[in-house]
Amino acid sequence: MSAGRAATFLIFALLLTISSVHGGVVEELVQRPPAEKSDSSSMVGEMFAELGFDGYIQRRYYPLLDVSLVDIGVDRLLNVSGLNAAAVDGRGVLIAVVDTGVDYRHPAFRTANGTRIVAIWDQTVEGKPPQGFGYGYECDRQEILSGTCPQRDTVGHGTVVASIAAGGVYGEWVLRGVASGAELVVVKTGGPACGGTRWFFGETGLLDGIAYAVDKAKQLGRRLVVVLSLGTDIGAHDGSTPLEKALDKWAEEDGVVFVVAAGNSANDSRHVEATLTQGIQLTLRMTIPEQTTEAALSLVTHSGNVMELALTSPSLNRVELPLNGSKTFREITLETSTQRTGPLQEIAISIKANPLETGVWRLSITPRQVFDGKMHAWLESDTCSQESEAFLPSEDYDITSSFTVTIPGTAKKVLTVGAYNTRRTWTAGGQTWSVGGTVGDIEFYSGRGPTTDGRTKPDITAPGGVVFAARSRDASRQAFSPSEDTAVSRGTSMAAPHAAGVAALILQLAPTLSPEEVFEIIRNTARRDSYTGDTVSNTWGHGKLNADIAYVLLAEVDGPVAEARPTILLDNKAVANISTPSVTSLVLLRNRQANISLQLPSTPYTRYTTTPSHFIVNGTHEKARFILDAYHRVDVLYPNGTMIDTAWAREGDTLDINSLLGAKGLKLSLRGYVDEKGVEHSGTTLRVTAPTRITLILEEPNILTPVLGALTALVLLVLLSTAVMRLRRYRNSGTRPSSTTHLPSSSTELITKSG
Repeated sequence: MSAGRAATFLIFALLLTISSVHGGVVEELVQRPPAEKSDSSSMVGEMFAELGFDGYIQRRYYPLLDVSLVDIGVDRLLNVSGLNAAAVDGRGVLIAVVDTGVDYRHPAFRTANGTRIVAIWDQTVEGKPPQGFGYGYECDRQEILSGTCPQRDTVGHGTVVASIAAGGVYGEWVLRGVASGAELVVVKTGGPACGGTRWFFGETGLLDGIAYAVDKAKQLGRRLVVVLSLGTDIGAHDGSTPLEKALDKWAEEDGVVFVVAAGNSANDSRHVEATLTQGIQLTLRMTIPEQTTEAALSLVTHSGNVMELALTSPSLNRVELPLNGSKTFREITLETSTQRTGPLQEIAISIKANPLETGVWRLSITPRQVFDGKMHAWLESDTCSQESEAFLPSEDYDITSSFTVTIPGTAKKVLTVGAYNTRRTWTAGGQTWSVGGTVGDIEFYSGRGPTTDGRTKPDITAPGGVVFAARSRDASRQAFSPSEDTAVSRGTSMAAPHAAGVAALILQLAPTLSPEEVFEIIRNTARRDSYTGDTVSNTWGHGKLNADIAYVLLAEVDGPVAEARPTILLDNKAVANISTPSVTSLVLLRNRQANISLQLPSTPYTRYTTTPSHFIVNGTHEKARFILDAYHRVDVLYPNGTMIDTAWAREGDTLDINSLLGAKGLKLSLRGYVDEKGVEHSGTTLRVTAPTRITLILEEPNILTPVLGALTALVLLVLLSTAVMRLRRYRNSGTRPSSTTHLPSSSTELITKSG
């Protein structure tokens, strides 16, 4: 792991120990690090520099390796459908598998119309590199359909992962993946090691592969889920490695949902916890098996602690180690690097020889200054042996299964997935095969948390043993496989694609969710039982993966639906138009609020409203009922055609025209009105059924009435004037009129008497 080399992602082996009850056969599928090319892409170099890792020693990463779908509840979604989802199967979402490749000819990846795989980039062969990358061979959908794509999965790990996440039913193949409607982009990266018996991934290829998948998703306008069934034990386990920083950056800036295996290191004696005491030497003892060329150690402690290091080989040759730098000692190349990550520091140590001496190695640690005595150490090697590197028991430290979630599972913006058991026995080749463990319980190898910065990991657990999936026809046939097309697998590598498929189901129903919102739904929907307990833990996370993430809400719309043709909105996004009063189905996410509303048309003559205006549902509602009303415009005109007023009235209501005129301060004698069709109506009310215009009919005035009124007023005026004049005359003559004096009955009479 020298500086400048691309680190290798080691397929964290399935650690699958499968025994025939008849023959006692044991097969261990353990992947180890490969020899590595010395080139690195400029993109990765720029990324490391941007993240502040200029002198960083790149790490090795290992790939991690039916009834499981029933166990997580996928079967409960098979008949769930609605206006917004014809089926809950992940359609419209892209899942990226960066791994050992894929057997694209397997029926799990075929459909009636072609293939579930949109593109494959094989980084291990040359000929047609994808745009923006200078190496490898990219296969488009046409080459995949025609069978001319040169990519082959000779290991089978990638085929298993892809089929669990997004495989489908086709022909005689009946093992359905979690998100069978999603499509796949596959990157084959890495290369063989240990004489072809192992396969490992380089860090440069892995990062390039993710960048390629991100570009593909953008081109297709899809949300992207990336499943990473791989990891390494070497690192600070606090989310601070360059790979983890890169994943966090993609999640934050591009919304990529990363699902990562928790690793298979819990039972491998590759992690210890110790307490440093100033001035007192502590010695780590570790065994390195044969067929090993490189071993790596990671020490994590407080950044203020100061230590001296010395390494002793099995032949008792001792050498002092610098905290940063390299040296050669008796054909052994030693390299160290110290990285500070907030309150912690990580000292990475690489030991290389060809081969490394087999036996017990010792690392002596002498603390010269101690601020906080807590220390963690992890061990890893590239052995091709069936034996594994391991720490040996000592009174100086404790070998623990805690803090064994592998990197990049300790990143801050990924979903980390542990494994539990869903099958112990099965039949193949006329024999009954079995594995250890208890159905329903955690798998013994499943990586445990927490992280060194105190976060709970894993986030969730999913089926990891034993899982049936698609077998690559280019990989070796397993004696314990029930059919030629079926692979039998065990490991957190199998758990991660289960969770990746569920993430795709969630994004299908809510494509605008952030990665953290997707993770929250998965955590909050998790199942708990007697194995998981009732609280969040560093063994189970939030519990067991639950794919039963959706329910059906019945949306009913009553009223003038045919005229309005409203659009149903889910979280302000159009779902469908409806044209008749009916009850429709919407597929919604559990444990998440949804806003259901109607988008209504509006014209100059008709307005529509709903009661209520919207529904906020949260998984407890079974029905949302909207009452639709139409309000029509009514223009009221004088008999001469000039406008009096415009009124809006609800369809079916009766409009009182006199009330309308009164509101305008008008007092008209209304006899009726004439409608738009020229039909005369008597009365002062109008039943509104559509937009309309009416012309008022007023009472006709009698021409004699004003004449008679004027004459009467004139006579009264004359009589009044005569009476006033007579009264004045009496006053002037001193004669007081009798109290019984009557006014003359006519003006003629008045003139005669006075003359």
